[in-house]
Amino acid sequence: MTGCIIGSLITLILHMDIGNLSFIKKDSTWITLFLHNLYVNGLLVLGGVLLGFPTLIILFVNSIITGFQFSQSFLTGQISELLFGIMPHGIFEIPASILSAALGFQIFGFIYTLIFSKNNTSWDFFKFAKKCVLIILLTCIAAMMEVFVQLYSTT
Repeated sequence: MTGCIIGSLITLILHMDIGNLSFIKKDSTWITLFLHNLYVNGLLVLGGVLLGFPTLIILFVNSIITGFQFSQSFLTGQISELLFGIMPHGIFEIPASILSAALGFQIFGFIYTLIFSKNNTSWDFFKFAKKCVLIILLTCIAAMMEVFVQLYSTT
């Protein structure tokens, strides 16, 4: 949320106006979107190994970009296009990213506990694997939905 506010403030204070935003990528296939988003979600999960810093940075940068897009769409009168453009993300892709970040922080918590705690700790790999499968499924559905919405909105 802080990143959204910062992105919005930067846009509004500096009076950044890059014109109308395009929320539809005409040349994207569902597999390219799926692989890109799966890569980012993988970085969110694996960021937990490095004390969660990569996970925090990715989340913060994404929220700054979101704040910028909200402000820019407000300035150009494209609020409905923005809401329609982010709808496919909000249903499946954003929950997959949130779950990925949560797993990244869970990995960090496990490593921290393993190093600094006197208690014996264990890792439930089966639960972790189920969450990873869920992330993959949500990301796949999000990519297919995003391409479907693009096709629907251009016809």
